Amino acid sequence: MRKILITGCSSGFGEDIAKQLLEDSSNFIIATMRNADNREHSLKSLNKDNLVILPLDITNKEERKKVLNYINEKHDGKLDILINNAGHGLYGALELTSEEQLRDQMEVNFFGTAMMIKEFLPALRKSDSKDKKIINISSMLGQTGMPLSASYSASKHALEGLVEGLHFELAPLGIDILTICPGRHRTNFMKSVQWSENEDAEGIYIAQTDNLKKLMQKFATGKEIPLSNVSNKVVRIINSKKFVARTYVGNDANSFYILRKLLPFNILMKYIRILYSKMVSAS
Repeated sequence: MRKILITGCSSGFGEDIAKQLLEDSSNFIIATMRNADNREHSLKSLNKDNLVILPLDITNKEERKKVLNYINEKHDGKLDILINNAGHGLYGALELTSEEQLRDQMEVNFFGTAMMIKEFLPALRKSDSKDKKIINISSMLGQTGMPLSASYSASKHALEGLVEGLHFELAPLGIDILTICPGRHRTNFMKSVQWSENEDAEGIYIAQTDNLKKLMQKFATGKEIPLSNVSNKVVRIINSKKFVARTYVGNDANSFYILRKLLPFNILMKYIRILYSKMVSAS
């Protein structure tokens, strides 16, 4: 039975990925989320024999250790696939972002994920599988920075850099590592977004921030783009022997990928400035 650990399963991509993988009885899913013991969840109601739900805040060393202990005790210390999905978004002008907010963004999206990879690598190395994988849910903003999302984008750029280096480091161990970069999808991500907490006393960023919030609300209530786009991609990657280093999901993510590939960097930056100016002025 293939043992798969998924972080951030309380909602969104993580929850949908877990449900998709549970349909295959040859998968044993270790679904993790913060405060799992104290919350009702749709995964719990499934009553699947190939599912266990464990509490995990990926920034908490003791909680990571407990999950690792579970794998050591129940699965002979072996893990076949790690899916790093847990994360959150911080938006707003950097000037108005507190140091605590900025550090927390990096703690969750980069350091927490990096420690998951580091600490669970021994379990992956012990696996007898010939298709060991570490799949990281990133973002198209991990490739292209956007206004008022510099902190979030920086955390995802850091993750992309880590994974790119680990491609070569882990290949001799028989472990593939990759990122999936989704574009806009209807998840709880928008509801859980944090905004810069410091007051804009001079009103420098008020217009930009208000217009971006309106734009994000349009995205949140607009045409629903199914989560299954991402979860189906994860399932295909897990079941494929073809090596994938990075893949994009969604028309917007793929469009930015093509633009980044075709356009010189300075021209792309100028294009994004013009595009953003039109987007916020039209909100």
